[in-house]
Amino acid sequence: MFRAFLITSLVFSSLAWAEQNWFPVEVQADGKLMQYRPLTKVSKAWRLCALLPHGKDHYWWGVSWGLAEEAKRQGVLLGIYEAGGYENLQRQRQQLLQCVSNYYNASAIKQTPLLLGLFPAKG
Repeated sequence: MFRAFLITSLVFSSLAWAEQNWFPVEVQADGKLMQYRPLTKVSKAWRLCALLPHGKDHYWWGVSWGLAEEAKRQGVLLGIYEAGGYENLQRQRQQLLQCVSNYYNASAIKQTPLLLGLFPAKG
């Protein structure tokens, strides 16, 4: 009986910890340590697009989870796309064009190495 209570208590305390705010967090910007705090409230119902190179490992699963959780906290719509690998330049390019055609307000891209050359700076 005590063992079941202990396990149940650990599960619920873990869930409560996961729901707590993750901020402030110490970051380094321009060579100075500072406390980062995200926006407390967004200015409108944004539509955001996140393009990731793949979802094959725990690192990118964590990135995807963090993006989704923060979008949920802020109440914004977030589409998360993964290209299937760093070598899938064409797929990531198509995903970016999809984000544009679906009228997302902004896109966050972790580009495949070759994507950098697709959109040259206009001068």
